[in-house]
Amino acid sequence: MTSTQSPGSARRWEDMASILLGVVAAIAAIVLHPAADAIVVNAVATGLVIVALAVLEITVPPRWEEPFEMLAGVWLAVSPFWLGYGDPLRATHIVIGVLVVILAAVELWQDREDIEASR
Repeated sequence: MTSTQSPGSARRWEDMASILLGVVAAIAAIVLHPAADAIVVNAVATGLVIVALAVLEITVPPRWEEPFEMLAGVWLAVSPFWLGYGDPLRATHIVIGVLVVILAAVELWQDREDIEASR
């Protein structure tokens, strides 16, 4: 990390990836499940939550965003079972949800290392 970088700024790619995943989750629901019902509303809302949390992390690193992003990813991954929808949207949301959880977990781990290094 150079002296001009703030802690975590070198990891901005994770937040950009989360933004992309949130957008893809919403668009996939609209494209793969054209009926305007609870499935689409759930996917769009969850995708927007993921996007908002990632944007918040980029603009003002709060260090509390990752657990909520993990919850949104878990919800996206389990919502096909909860709401009862099938492939290909089911597989898409499970994969995206798992990726969001992994990215948030990596960020949490890296944040912990930053805090320990600053002591």
